[in-house]
Amino acid sequence: PFAVLEDLIVMMQCLITIDCIVFRHQLMIGLRLFFLTGFCFMFDLQSVLWLTLIVIAVYYWRGALLVKERAFKAAQNRCEEMQVQLLDENVYLRRLWFKRNEQGKLSLWRAFYFEFTVSGADRYFGRVIMLGSRITQVELDPHRVH
Repeated sequence: PFAVLEDLIVMMQCLITIDCIVFRHQLMIGLRLFFLTGFCFMFDLQSVLWLTLIVIAVYYWRGALLVKERAFKAAQNRCEEMQVQLLDENVYLRRLWFKRNEQGKLSLWRAFYFEFTVSGADRYFGRVIMLGSRITQVELDPHRVH
């Protein structure tokens, strides 16, 4: 009985492999994923493109969060240096563009804005300028010194 079962498993794996070859010969472009069970899954080109776009979006989102965290730390440090209070404990992306860095490589140029106060009565703006993941400038608007 076990020999018959093994033959049946081998036949099913061959049919699955033949099925995958038939799909490939029908110009179905895609990826084959083999699991321990021997199943073969095919993705058409549209699925691969959507999956690629989703991966790129997640990769950008993760990198953007790390860059925003660095901008927040830079704004926090500058506010401590200038003895002003960072308001809302937040920075927000206001401008995004492509620029070349010192090596000539194209990078994302970002301007993060934040608000600060000296006495609690007035609000002023500050900016953290980044090129790629490097902080190039931290600016505070002119403000009254108490």
